[in-house]
Amino acid sequence: MPRKQAIAKETTPPVKRSPRVKSAKHRSASVENIPETIAAVAYGYWEARGQQGGDPLEDWLRAENEIRNRIQ
Repeated sequence: MPRKQAIAKETTPPVKRSPRVKSAKHRSASVENIPETIAAVAYGYWEARGQQGGDPLEDWLRAENEIRNRIQ
């Protein structure tokens, strides 16, 4: 009986995604979801503080700035 040879699997490293939006299609999709994304990021800031203290407006503005920098 012929012996089967093991075939080595080629593994590819994970692809790093750029924080910048490159296509108009993706840009328009992300623009539609900006308020929801900002809200989620701002909520994350509040959670990171142990769900205490802080200013919701400051969290929102910080998140808004972060998201704008990602999509530019």
